[in-house]
Amino acid sequence: MNSNYIYKQIRRISLINLTIPAALAIIVVIMYINIPFGDILHPKQLDNTLDADKMYADDVRFVNASFDKLYYTGYDYIKNGKTAGYYYYSLDDNKCTFVLVDSDNIKEPKDTITGYSMNASLEKQNDLIKKMISGFSKNLDWTNDGLLSVTSVCFIDETGFNSSMYVFFGVCLFILVVLLFSYLIINIVYFIAPGLDPACLKIKKITGNLNCLVQADAEINDPESIIYSSKKIIITNHYLFYRGIFNIDVIPVSAINKIHKTAHAILKNGCTVSFTCTHKLKFYIPYIKNSDFNSIKNILGKYDINFI
Repeated sequence: MNSNYIYKQIRRISLINLTIPAALAIIVVIMYINIPFGDILHPKQLDNTLDADKMYADDVRFVNASFDKLYYTGYDYIKNGKTAGYYYYSLDDNKCTFVLVDSDNIKEPKDTITGYSMNASLEKQNDLIKKMISGFSKNLDWTNDGLLSVTSVCFIDETGFNSSMYVFFGVCLFILVVLLFSYLIINIVYFIAPGLDPACLKIKKITGNLNCLVQADAEINDPESIIYSSKKIIITNHYLFYRGIFNIDVIPVSAINKIHKTAHAILKNGCTVSFTCTHKLKFYIPYIKNSDFNSIKNILGKYDINFI
């Protein structure tokens, strides 16, 4: 059996349906590769704050840091009007490393914290922490440049480590990749075997086989059999064809029991149409012009079809 027109339309739609998901799948895979999920779930061990700058230079961004003692600077990290953390510092071999402790873990700041461990991100000094360092240097009766000269280039930020968010994001990306690749595989199957397309399977359920596609294809290729033709709708002696951007439907006129029209929610000059057929099958046209629907109604009005 060779339904040239119908199968060509199915293959055309399959190619369209392959293009966008393929591009999205590539983008998602690139995102998945570039987001360091492994580093987030398994942060590097930072036992000595002197190694913070070197690890940062080596593109390590997530660490598990342990501190013998942390000293409170007296400055808090305010985010959206709320205290989100407290600025501490660690001293190791006369080198100062600033540490932003999450307020969720320490409700009230203490002058010193001993034996504290955290999962954190390594961050380069931003304007906010530079402003804090400037104020802190004045409290120490020290110059800002003098303090910066003995301070690590990066700081350790416990508030910047949110593994649950990354896990959720990673799971969502993984599900999206699976869905996109499933959709790609399905459309590849439709391109190779158009007879498996839902439009063909609906015809098979109505008539019991796909032999009627030969007649449908013959009618659509015979100008004398075509009663009405527009960009999306073709009506022949025995069939109604819908040619959408992403799908095609072939509806035997004799199988249509009811046609329901509703005004399109966005486009004023169009409507959505559903066809209820035998075997409780439904065909849905998301948008056609009102002129198309009026033609459908005028042509199919002679059949025992209920228009709503």
